[in-house]
Amino acid sequence: MHKRTIAQPLGDSFKNDSKMKQIILLLTSLTYVILTSCDNSAGRKKLDLTTIENEEILIENYRISEITTIHQFVDITDKRWDKVERILEANDGSVDSIFISQDTLYLQKTSEQPIIYDLALIKFGYKIILLEPNKE
Repeated sequence: MHKRTIAQPLGDSFKNDSKMKQIILLLTSLTYVILTSCDNSAGRKKLDLTTIENEEILIENYRISEITTIHQFVDITDKRWDKVERILEANDGSVDSIFISQDTLYLQKTSEQPIIYDLALIKFGYKIILLEPNKE
């Protein structure tokens, strides 16, 4: 014959529910922290920020510390429209210098083969040219 189990008292069921809710809350919180830590737009501090500008644009060159590496970013801001666009994302130290000449931005590489993840060719009417490293 089959054994029938007697239902547990209501108090024990509520204790288990409370523990389960705590575990779910903890796991949800940990997942949120992990996912937001991988997002560059989370308002992270711009390290070693340098700027260069002319009448039309502002260039920001900075680093952001990621979980595994430090990435270098270069952003361009159109002053007239107050709009910001990223023109470069690379491993730290991939670009040494930035120059503006008329309608062209020159980015000076630090090595023959820098690790570049994203590089725009043109933004806000400015051509973007990657220069070979200085050989001194």
